[in-house]
Amino acid sequence: RLGIVARLLDAQAIRPLAERAVANRQQFTTLEQYVRIAGNLVRELGGLTQFLVRPSDLAGHFDYVPHSGVLPPDPARFAQTWAQLLEGAAKIPQLLQPGPDGKVLDVRAVFNEAARALGIKDLATFYTAAPPTVLPDEALARAVQAGNAVPLEAVEVGPNGTVRGAGLGGPVVPGAELG
Repeated sequence: RLGIVARLLDAQAIRPLAERAVANRQQFTTLEQYVRIAGNLVRELGGLTQFLVRPSDLAGHFDYVPHSGVLPPDPARFAQTWAQLLEGAAKIPQLLQPGPDGKVLDVRAVFNEAARALGIKDLATFYTAAPPTVLPDEALARAVQAGNAVPLEAVEVGPNGTVRGAGLGGPVVPGAELG
């Protein structure tokens, strides 16, 4: 009986209250303000810890689903669901090829989400950079001639580590922050 009462309270009071709070945040934000970023998103954004939010940034309809813990969790959050999805992707090679829209299933992103569902929080620390591939001189010459590679002489490193070279649209700054 208590479970039924808890579900009714969740469905009729807590969820509408949370949705109203999100709508009020959108409707009554009139000033620009900085918002602090927390968690793994800081690392993903290259160390950016805050960003400016304008009222126009909050425009639109957001499908925010509050999880109060009373109702059973969404099946997409279960690790077994993600594991079955990965197994299915491995068995269907057409998913790994571009579709009519030109998009391809990102198996690494699916694996990362499955790992997060298992409770692994810092999966990015387990990834390392792939070793560089060294092309034979003939293959490198063909790539330069086709425009797919830039000769080392055409690349110059400027102040602050900016890289300029033939084929680059502008300076590339390693470790640049957004904003």
